[in-house]
Amino acid sequence: MQDPTELYAQWLAIENKQKILFRLAFILQKDIEALVPWEVYFTEDLIIVEGAFDAIKAGSNAIPLLGSQLSERSVLFQKIVKHGPKVYLALDPDAEKKSTNLIKKLLTYGITLCKVEIMPYSDVGEMSREEFLTRKSQAKPVGDLFQYLLERAVKIWSLHTSLTHTLEI
Repeated sequence: MQDPTELYAQWLAIENKQKILFRLAFILQKDIEALVPWEVYFTEDLIIVEGAFDAIKAGSNAIPLLGSQLSERSVLFQKIVKHGPKVYLALDPDAEKKSTNLIKKLLTYGITLCKVEIMPYSDVGEMSREEFLTRKSQAKPVGDLFQYLLERAVKIWSLHTSLTHTLEI
């Protein structure tokens, strides 16, 4: 784990401090709700990522789950449902099942949702900010869970077939 003083120094260097107070909450291991100006986050598009470093790369208005699950009872989920921002979901590829569960929950509540493609990276933190912003701008809307699952299965099969063909050569 990175030294908390180094994290704090990085936090101080970021321009829009108000929108990333969650980092301070993470460093201090306090309740995020007490430190984040929630109303500011939910008046704009929201980016949901797994970890704090992913959120740093994603830029302002990115919120880390600090894992890959989001309970319907959580304050964050309740705020999303209440304010209804457009949500960009950028969870790690190794959490695909959890992503699917979160997509299902958000769609059930009528949230406008776009899925940011992370592969071939293992997470947002591996990308440059420019790469992430490009992928965010190309994110496909998810309007139907079945269609999303079908597209993911085709993409994974295509990658698998391509890799198998490459290994045979």
